[in-house]
Amino acid sequence: LDQPPSMLSPQVVWQQIPFLLKTRSGFLFWLLFTVWASFFCVWLSLGKNPRWLVFSPFYCALLAPVKLLLGLPVICFIRSKLASASESRFLGYVETLTQKACFRISDKIIVQTKANLELAESLGFQTSKVEILPNSIDNILDHSELKSLKGSLQILTTGVFTKKKNLNFLFDVWNKLQALSLEKSTPCPSLTIIGVLRDQDFNKKLTDKITLAPWTNDLNSQYSKFQIYLHPSLHEGMPNSVLEAMGHGLIALVANTPELEELVGDKRLCFDVRKPEDLAIRLLELQGHQDELLELKKLTLQRSRELCFDWEARAICLAIN
Repeated sequence: LDQPPSMLSPQVVWQQIPFLLKTRSGFLFWLLFTVWASFFCVWLSLGKNPRWLVFSPFYCALLAPVKLLLGLPVICFIRSKLASASESRFLGYVETLTQKACFRISDKIIVQTKANLELAESLGFQTSKVEILPNSIDNILDHSELKSLKGSLQILTTGVFTKKKNLNFLFDVWNKLQALSLEKSTPCPSLTIIGVLRDQDFNKKLTDKITLAPWTNDLNSQYSKFQIYLHPSLHEGMPNSVLEAMGHGLIALVANTPELEELVGDKRLCFDVRKPEDLAIRLLELQGHQDELLELKKLTLQRSRELCFDWEARAICLAIN
């Protein structure tokens, strides 16, 4: 509906969908957009016989008229976890319906993780046409050695924080960390949060060991200040925020969900999101053990190398074959 970002590849031909409403939210907008976009795609397809590629079950479901009326091939890339991310029961129901439609009308579905494939099977979806293509890391800064740690650990988390991102878990961790550090007379690790807050229940009572900074489009100059990247999210596929941090040499510690465990490739890089005290104890122990930090860094680097490949080439191959 709106102008694409300026960094869009020149190989992409952009087609605007004419639409009278200026608003981009609310029930009326989504109802009108769903109906109009579906039939506009049919109009675009007439006499051209294109192959349709989309990047979510919802947009795939919009192509149901294209599939039913014209029988054109539809390929869907699913870039998140196949489970409802909505707090609203109604929106959750809509998500489930669009996922069912996606699996029915698509000729091929590309998910990011084996865990997502297994989840699709458990939901009763047809998985014979599902392929797995993980997200990739574009570049790796090979910092296999760890600089000698002086003072407290510097820890980072980034993103758009909704309730599912579980940011309040980290606040529970730091409450416990500060108490533990006082008890043991040792420096408390510092947490920097860079992002956008959309969680209405977010607890904004910051301590002097937590810094909240606005989102920036270029974090490349920031990563060298930190040793660890924490990702406590409950609803993810293979988040680019974690992959980017891994590529910049940070130790990735993630929530113990099946998708995130598959991303990092080792349980030693996971933590239990039900036990903030366990993570607090672990971070404080890591701060005093350079050898353990180096071992986790090597594990992260090893996994980074496995995920460094030409994603675009593999995606094209899957999309046209």
